[in-house]
Amino acid sequence: MESVIIEAKAKHDVEHKCAYGTFVGPFVNRNQQLFINNAKELLKILRVNHLHKQINNISKMGVLDTKVKNYLQTEWFPEAKRAGLTHFAFVVPEDRLANVSMDQANKDAHAKFGITVNYFKTDAEAKKWLDTK
Repeated sequence: MESVIIEAKAKHDVEHKCAYGTFVGPFVNRNQQLFINNAKELLKILRVNHLHKQINNISKMGVLDTKVKNYLQTEWFPEAKRAGLTHFAFVVPEDRLANVSMDQANKDAHAKFGITVNYFKTDAEAKKWLDTK
């Protein structure tokens, strides 16, 4: 049986002047808190460094649990707006179900919070877009 890799990392990408999150694996059940903790760390990076851009590389992420999606919509996006986030780039997964899950979590970002969200296939494309913002 193959083991599932679960990983979440947050950093300040100094070169591209953005917060940078990496999420690998399905964030369901016992892995929910790992996702939430990493999301909170990204908020801290935005605030401390006075950033208004973020990339989340979720290209190897599975589906998001309902608890995680609710957290993003009710807590994370309002906090991100208060922290100054204006542009949010995603390097998206190829998995269809993971894409649906991602869309559900991000659906109100622009309408409710004024955060422009854009999706990319590669890290380089996401960084190039954010560099223009």
